[in-house]
Amino acid sequence: MVHGFSSSRRDTSPWAENVAKELGANLFATRVTGHGLEDSGRLLDATVNAWANDAAEGIQVGRKLCTDGVIVLGTSTGAPALSLLLCQEQEDYRKGVVAGAFISPNYGVNHPDAHKFLLPWAEFFLNLGGKREKEALRGETGPGENSEVCYTRYPTFAAAPSVVLAEKAREAPLLQVPA
Repeated sequence: MVHGFSSSRRDTSPWAENVAKELGANLFATRVTGHGLEDSGRLLDATVNAWANDAAEGIQVGRKLCTDGVIVLGTSTGAPALSLLLCQEQEDYRKGVVAGAFISPNYGVNHPDAHKFLLPWAEFFLNLGGKREKEALRGETGPGENSEVCYTRYPTFAAAPSVVLAEKAREAPLLQVPA
């Protein structure tokens, strides 16, 4: 399972654990680079390549744990990261994958300024605005209320890879992935 941006494996708990139990399967949840740490500033380490590497690692671990077949699960930004891997031709990430399920997949960020992350020198220009920290779209939560599941505040530019992954996945030949 690959979780979404600013989130953790707990975002789908106990659902994911219950599905694994019902299937008599193992559950491996990849921790995306920069996530699940004390400092939300580390989300800046979660580049597009980091998302891809972490998703690929999850598939590889799944193959080792489950020789009968791997079911990939992705939530939010974890879904386009997995989708892009499953579309790759040069390295067959589909080997051993028998099914996939995406929960609230992020194939487009619903914010009028999201496209700005795709512009050249985006980080420089976005930081000129002075607002370097973003309040999570989930809204204000109480102290510690959601801190074990997701970050509620993070550097604005940390969201850039989510926008890029969503854009790339939207352009990918997802319907051409062999069954």
